[in-house]
Amino acid sequence: MKKIISFLFVLFGSIVLAGYVQADTDIVTLPATTHTYVGTNVGAGPISIDGDFDTPQAGNYGGGGYYETSSTHIFNKDYRISRLSFRWGLDAYSYADNSPGIDTYAKVQYLDGSEWKDFTGPYTSFSDCRNDDDGDVQTHQDSGRQNIDLNLNCSGVRIWISTNTGGHGNETRWSSARIYELQAWGSVDIGLRLYDGTEAVKIACEPAGVLTSPLRVHKDGTTYAIVLVEPSDSRASKLRVKTERGIKALAKI
Repeated sequence: MKKIISFLFVLFGSIVLAGYVQADTDIVTLPATTHTYVGTNVGAGPISIDGDFDTPQAGNYGGGGYYETSSTHIFNKDYRISRLSFRWGLDAYSYADNSPGIDTYAKVQYLDGSEWKDFTGPYTSFSDCRNDDDGDVQTHQDSGRQNIDLNLNCSGVRIWISTNTGGHGNETRWSSARIYELQAWGSVDIGLRLYDGTEAVKIACEPAGVLTSPLRVHKDGTTYAIVLVEPSDSRASKLRVKTERGIKALAKI
């Protein structure tokens, strides 16, 4: 109890945290996260998590048929994800004398237990199935850079794209899938609870080893950083701390 009271006294005092620059951690880039890349140019897979929304992990397929491209990232445990950032693109073309067709899917998903589920938001799920008697069919899609605020626990994220082009007779078929970037910004619950005058609230921390917030807490031999957000943020608790860039709030899980 004395430790909690002392800590709250510091928070409500006029402590100044110099050079405050802090955000949630991209869980995808943590050292404990494992990565799997599928598709041609697999060696370029890490390009899909390099922080650049203009350079893609690409799969380019000629001759038609079914192909998959994916960028999959499994965390070492569940994390609370507060924001998803991504960009993907795909193209498919089929020309044939008889029944040219395309069948394409793009999904941005999270791992819930052992099941992959679709995120909900702009460009998180896309499908395009077309078939004509003759001539050509095509699709061109680009999600653009997307930032989606959310609040869920998951143990992994991925972008999965499939393309299937077909037809009969004289034909030309090709497809392309591009995964430019996938980021999952989140925090970890280390059991830190603080009383805000009304109730005890869960406080979000950055994972050990990737600390950017200057406000730290030490537990069981490990130092964690406490996530700070703007007081207007939906995750802001009633607990405040003064920084050189203004008053910030401790973030809730």
